[in-house]
Amino acid sequence: MKKKYIFVYGPDRSGGTLLTSLLSGHSSIFTAGITHDVFRGVYVNREEFLSFIKRGAAMNIARSFWYHTKMLRLHASSIRGVIEYSKAPREYSSSVNFSFNRDVFFNELYKNFGVIGDHGVQVSNIHDIIESFFTSWALAVGEESRPFFAVKLTHDIGINAEADFMNLIEGFDPVILWVGRDPRAIAVSKIIKDKTLGNETNKEFMLNDWISHHDSHYLYTKRFPILDVNYERLCNETSTVMREVADFLKIPFEDSLIQPEFEGQPFTGNSAFGKIGSSVSPSSINKWKTLFSEEDVYRVEKLVGSRLEKAGYKPRYPDLMKRTPPLRTTSSQFELSDFFPKRRLYLTLWAFTLGLAAGLLLYNLYNFLK
Repeated sequence: MKKKYIFVYGPDRSGGTLLTSLLSGHSSIFTAGITHDVFRGVYVNREEFLSFIKRGAAMNIARSFWYHTKMLRLHASSIRGVIEYSKAPREYSSSVNFSFNRDVFFNELYKNFGVIGDHGVQVSNIHDIIESFFTSWALAVGEESRPFFAVKLTHDIGINAEADFMNLIEGFDPVILWVGRDPRAIAVSKIIKDKTLGNETNKEFMLNDWISHHDSHYLYTKRFPILDVNYERLCNETSTVMREVADFLKIPFEDSLIQPEFEGQPFTGNSAFGKIGSSVSPSSINKWKTLFSEEDVYRVEKLVGSRLEKAGYKPRYPDLMKRTPPLRTTSSQFELSDFFPKRRLYLTLWAFTLGLAAGLLLYNLYNFLK
């Protein structure tokens, strides 16, 4: 039976894991973790995979899959029997027991890759590689009969608006749950998680992802069925929003849709602010109002501009909503100033120039003395 794919799609720290955990307990839906890393790893290295497929190099396909995705993390979790979701593991734990049959998983996956059996390479493109991963995982946890596969995709500024990536997604014929959250809250959540409060560069880095995700919305609505899911509303009106999700997916509403869980166990969240319990909580929605200074809020609103109001959020500085700043990146390359203060960049270039000049001087001196 052909599976129906649900892509839960949003920038990092936007609530995608929470929404996926609400879907996880439904009797018709199978969910798997670390899926974005599989999509990204295979897509970014697609030429390598396609070359191996063309040559029928089964072992090379398997090795590259291990190398370019987080298969080692999955393997380690299956050995430990636990998956840890906490984003602040030193402060709190949010783990679930992980019952995963490694033999079933690798037998199915390697059969499709052509490593075992006498049928040769069974995958013909990168879509087949990714789908083999999902079907093998479902078999390994005994949920292959569920008609829906829910896949969390984190927006990646470097690839997600590319035509080739959208073509890859289109091959799964998915429906998309488009997760949106206040960019001020996303920025502070990411900064707290990374312990970089006060780092302006980090805020700009995070907001580029939010801006890119916001700006690519219209591209996706042209090609895919999309339901917009607002994080703040999901936390405050969980039952209403999840009924809307069930109607969109054309599945019956079940009480499990309002209870976060993974692997049939309560999910206590992956908040950057600490453990929030085993139910949906709105406690983190307004954290940015107390953790960000007025200067921080001003800078965030200036960077996103009118997009903030278009996304349905009230600005603290309305005058900044009169413009829409361009995305400060091309493809996956951020401006150097996002990572290095200008002074450090100038010093680096100066040191490089001096080193090059010294090298040329020594080379000429060596030739002179020969």
